Amino acid sequence: MSNAVIPDLAEGLLVNNEEIEVVREFKYLGSILTQDANPEREILCRIALAGSAFNCLRNVWRNSKYSQKLKLRIYNSNVLSVLTYGCETWSITAQLGKRLWAFDNNCLRYILNIHWTERIRNDEIYTITNHTPILDTIRKRRWMYWGHMVRMGDGRLPHDIWCWIPPGLRKSGRPKMTVGRMLEKEAKLARSSMEELWSKAQDRSSWRTTVAALCALRRGRT
Repeated sequence: MSNAVIPDLAEGLLVNNEEIEVVREFKYLGSILTQDANPEREILCRIALAGSAFNCLRNVWRNSKYSQKLKLRIYNSNVLSVLTYGCETWSITAQLGKRLWAFDNNCLRYILNIHWTERIRNDEIYTITNHTPILDTIRKRRWMYWGHMVRMGDGRLPHDIWCWIPPGLRKSGRPKMTVGRMLEKEAKLARSSMEELWSKAQDRSSWRTTVAALCALRRGRT
């Protein structure tokens, strides 16, 4: 994997003697992939799609015939599933985290018919709805996927990509935030190392307990 030759995309790519157009972004399996691997475009698109799904269900949110429990189940299945599609590979900045957090909280307040002038804390909203904050949900899914990925054997693409070390030297300056760096940061907060977590992830059942502990330490943060 480390000896793979990466084609120069500036020169184009030939497939069956047909040149593939070089673009800055494209959609693959429902996710937007960009040339610079920045997830911002994808996250903002997910928020817009989830907002559209939420608005299509306004009659449900305002219908008193449906219980609060049922409305929250519909929200989780029809809106949050759209919002968090592919979130396991997102590297979320503080600004993007606030956008996701604000969307989730605004939706919950609308479902509960809580006006913005009412002074009700978000913690109370989570208690009333028994809802997990969106950033904690994403964090848990990221760690669960990472555990699934490390249990893969050599030759599986996700496993090989994670283990691959790009050749050459990195440019000077602050490195971009990546999923790997986010996981390393959270591992340090838990006073653990990626090597230790790699070993723990091999046991599927105990890994769930480890992930719960990791997420608890970062609750409410990006």
